[in-house]
Amino acid sequence: MMSRTGHWIAAVAGAGTLFLGIPAASAGEVPINTGDRASVVNGYQAWLAPLLLVPTGWNGNLDACRAGSPSAENQQAVLSAVNYMRTMAGLAPVQLSERLSKRSQDAALIMAANDIITHDLPQSARCWTKDGYLGAKNGNLALGYGWPPGSLATVTGARAVVSYMNDAGPGNGPVGHRRWLLLQKLAEIGSGDTDISNSIYVIGTDQQPSSPAWVAWPTAGYFPRELEPDGRWSLTYPKADFRRAKVTVQTPQGPIPVDQVRIRNGYGDNTISWDMQLPAAYAADTVSDYPVQVQVTGIRVGGRKVTKEWTTTLVKATP
Repeated sequence: MMSRTGHWIAAVAGAGTLFLGIPAASAGEVPINTGDRASVVNGYQAWLAPLLLVPTGWNGNLDACRAGSPSAENQQAVLSAVNYMRTMAGLAPVQLSERLSKRSQDAALIMAANDIITHDLPQSARCWTKDGYLGAKNGNLALGYGWPPGSLATVTGARAVVSYMNDAGPGNGPVGHRRWLLLQKLAEIGSGDTDISNSIYVIGTDQQPSSPAWVAWPTAGYFPRELEPDGRWSLTYPKADFRRAKVTVQTPQGPIPVDQVRIRNGYGDNTISWDMQLPAAYAADTVSDYPVQVQVTGIRVGGRKVTKEWTTTLVKATP
């Protein structure tokens, strides 16, 4: 369980390369090609960075158990932030559901009113509603994230999306938050915010995709340093068997140790995740591009062995 940064619920044989980003589908969201450095930098600056500054605009009240709602601008910012992540990963965008957002909003209220983060909200909790219970049971949850106030990390709905994609903390090794937001057949989400909590409804809102894709996070090609998840990387493919897979990582300073997380299925698409510490040279070099080569061997898909390898080049996306 995570207090402060969120809590998660719950192919061709042989070598291959991974996807590049696909163009955005919604008006106002710029196309991103992860194979093009300028496109990735512009996408971060023009698309995601402004969303992180949109305040929640929440008009509810904890003492009165009034769920209220965040502003329309905040709701659009949350949706757009999710679709930015999905576009970077080469996935189709999702839509925002008003019905599911009601459940998410009630869940966010109950968490904030009780200073509790759980997917099984007890009926004894203040402000409990059936909608809130369903929102918590089927959503990514975050409480008290994004401190200190006044910084870029101040609580905003879009900032919660970044927190989910990072999936920091000892309990989030299987990257459940990330997996739900990058679920390939996800069609719609719900979103709710108070000034200290967020809930994004992600379970049971899916549709079958036309074809599955390999999804790495950070993605193949160029990727903003600002979103590098502190060494917690992952590779996803529906129905892939990662139990015998092995991850190796090469940097300009040579190979680095990898701590593979125990495989846990049932959270979105099947995923292998690992923790690693990038060399000190990476942190010291905040301007130059930094390539990281990843190879995952021993994957099985449909009874066939598969190897996936790619290069993620981390780039500084802010001026």
